[in-house]
Amino acid sequence: MTALRKARKHNNADVIAAQCSRVLLGLRKHTGETQAQVAKRLRMTESMISRLESGTHVPSLKTLCRIADAFDRELEIAFHEH
Repeated sequence: MTALRKARKHNNADVIAAQCSRVLLGLRKHTGETQAQVAKRLRMTESMISRLESGTHVPSLKTLCRIADAFDRELEIAFHEH
């Protein structure tokens, strides 16, 4: 497998959605909030929070920034060498 194909395997939308899903779920569980409570704080629908947590929706950069702000976190985007 070429280096480019290997990198694409790690950088596809499904993998990124799953990573975001785990982080959002962890943040919500840490605060003890329900999906409805988080949705209200983010001014989103509960179904959108559900889709984000299930990994079926890739969040936009704007959404990631809203999530980071809501949980008082700094959003960091990194390009790691494989």
